Amino acid sequence: MRQRRPSVGYPLPLQTKEENKYMENLFLSAYGSSEIVTSVTEVSGGFLTQNVGWGQNLESYLKSMEEFGKYTSTGNKQLDDALEGGLRTGVSIIAAKPSCGKTTFSLFLAEMFSKTGRQAIYFTNDMSVEELIAKGISRSSFEVAGEKGFSTMDVLRHHELELKEKPDFHAAFDKYRQQTVNLRMVGAAISMHLEKIETVIKDAVENHGLQPLVVIDYLQKIRIDESSRSSDKERVDFIIEELKALANMYKLPIIAISTINRLSYNEPLTMKSLKESGGLEYNADLIFGLQHVGVGKPDFDLEKAKKGAIWDMELVVLKNRLGESDKRVPLKFYPKFNIFPYEEPNKGFTSESVTPTGKGGNRGAGRNRRNR
Repeated sequence: MRQRRPSVGYPLPLQTKEENKYMENLFLSAYGSSEIVTSVTEVSGGFLTQNVGWGQNLESYLKSMEEFGKYTSTGNKQLDDALEGGLRTGVSIIAAKPSCGKTTFSLFLAEMFSKTGRQAIYFTNDMSVEELIAKGISRSSFEVAGEKGFSTMDVLRHHELELKEKPDFHAAFDKYRQQTVNLRMVGAAISMHLEKIETVIKDAVENHGLQPLVVIDYLQKIRIDESSRSSDKERVDFIIEELKALANMYKLPIIAISTINRLSYNEPLTMKSLKESGGLEYNADLIFGLQHVGVGKPDFDLEKAKKGAIWDMELVVLKNRLGESDKRVPLKFYPKFNIFPYEEPNKGFTSESVTPTGKGGNRGAGRNRRNR
């Protein structure tokens, strides 16, 4: 039976005579040279003008890809190599058990984004904005003064310790100011509520012309106004779907910090480690697991691993929608000064540091006061 040909329909909105003839030729090429239906009544409301290959539509999509596919460096060559360029449009999940540096690492990404001249918005519903800023100044103090820098608690107690009188504190303060000119931190009064988060993001894009990196710390604490979504899984699924829609609509990189289930605390992280993981697995574009090197091995001792000053950690790429997953990126974490990743003096990073899951990484140890 001969296949019926779609209607071309002339004239259609926004198409010149030449474009209409061009489209007719495309249809003829696809379906043959006879029995083409050209009745305009068979095309309702210019339906064909919405097709991908109609007119200049494909060129428009190509233009849109310039924003959708744009990568921004994370500031760490190892991680950029693993992600084939850096952060891009979509939702990324960073998952880890408590006190493994999730917040410190996410703050680093937000500050790096700010330093490139692009806006970053950090929503925190766990730690206070003051604590996060203290962590940032502490990190800057190490960059200024090395081991003579100030811990997070030192910065929080700066008045009591009279740190304002110290030149190193002033230098760290000024350095942090320069690094955060394009970083906004939003406290729990807004960051606990999905609708308020969406309002801030939409205002930044629609009213101020910004295209920010968005960090949400953290996912499971966000509330929604729909009481019908009673279970935690339903709530998290709805939240991640809304974030995904925002990311795609405005071409934004969105990072959400997630907890893991308790059964995974002493095991290597997998997709099963994520709490309420159904929607996260399906909707997230990138999923990272942050863990100690060697966790899950018979000889691994967590307490021993946390005794040294610097921890050997690894970021495991559990999912990468448009690239390779199952990679490990070794990273060093210096909890005392909130430096994550920490680069040892005179030691650079190479792409060889990125290895497939199960093929290596350095062992190590560390300690901290309060970190996530």
